[in-house]
Amino acid sequence: MCQIISRLKKFIAVGTPLIAIDSADHPHITNAIREGIDRPIVRWDAQRQFTAVNEEGDNELVNLDDKDRAKVAKLGMPAALEVSTKFGDVP
Repeated sequence: MCQIISRLKKFIAVGTPLIAIDSADHPHITNAIREGIDRPIVRWDAQRQFTAVNEEGDNELVNLDDKDRAKVAKLGMPAALEVSTKFGDVP
């Protein structure tokens, strides 16, 4: 798991805006990211839509209105990528 956190930190350091992670053990990797990355974390999946992984992520989700959420629920990943541009920049 340490290797994944190390790679995530490198992606963040060069300004990668979105990072996709595919894992068979979602709860384990989510906890590792929550503990290893100190910045807002929001995840998206087709069933639950956008959900915050940490408190800072919750603060980012307030930028989404009902129209955004409905668009994502209807159109899926392409809309999620578009709507995620409303999340703020983190220094």
